[in-house]
Amino acid sequence: MDKWALQRAFAPGAPADEAFADALGALLTSAVSACPGLSISPEAFMRSLGARASDGALETLHTADLYLAFGCLSGDPAALRLFDERVISKLGPALTGIDSSAAFVDEVCQRVRERLLVSREGVSSKLSEYSGRGSLQGWARTVAVRLALNVKRESPHDSQLQTDEVLADSPFTGDDLELDFVRSQHRGDFGAAFKETLAQLDSRERNVLRLSYVDRLTIDQIGAVYGTHRATAARWLVTAREHVVAGTRQRLAQRLKLTSSELESLLTALQSNLEISLARLLGPTASTDAL
Repeated sequence: MDKWALQRAFAPGAPADEAFADALGALLTSAVSACPGLSISPEAFMRSLGARASDGALETLHTADLYLAFGCLSGDPAALRLFDERVISKLGPALTGIDSSAAFVDEVCQRVRERLLVSREGVSSKLSEYSGRGSLQGWARTVAVRLALNVKRESPHDSQLQTDEVLADSPFTGDDLELDFVRSQHRGDFGAAFKETLAQLDSRERNVLRLSYVDRLTIDQIGAVYGTHRATAARWLVTAREHVVAGTRQRLAQRLKLTSSELESLLTALQSNLEISLARLLGPTASTDAL
């Protein structure tokens, strides 16, 4: 590792200073040791570090946290996994004081991931604002608490989050006259079966559905949130959708008191309409590029 290259990256045009160059090298070594396995250009990180340091006041910066944040912003999978392990997974205690339900904590953690890691058109990810003046975990905790309070204001009287209500209600609207009649007879069963199915999905399946079909993130953006390849994110999305369809059908079969032939006829009609309705809500699965 060329210490002079590090100094040039940190402070372009500054005269060579061996003691300072050695100090930069020691900081980088410490950061790499604290965050093993990241694939980050040392010079690129030093340029970022230099932009955040004023008057060379390196002792005030949480350099290892900045190194991890830089890796996340660079899309490094190891950095994203480490961020989830060291930051996101530690947010629970700060959130349970606002609402102790697991669904609430899960929802807020997902929103924090999205807010910190995903850039939208014209808006950079909030993690790019992290200055390193305080710990990354403490800074993220502040973001999480603010988001949690916003979530509570959005739905102050209902511990079930609004996105779940959107998912639960949307598949049962359409123009199919046959299903309109069936729905008029069994609307409660339809809604209950779908909500039960959503409740049984694992955390990642629910989050992937929300990110893609409620928050309208692309497959690439979902992959960035989880630090995984877009093909993996697309596979997760397809699997979650299949579980919703299959689970709803299974629960309807258990709930409705019909003869075998009546049930088979109903499920045939339901399968076609439910696939279409879910496609409207959850988006196309045949081509992930359309997301």
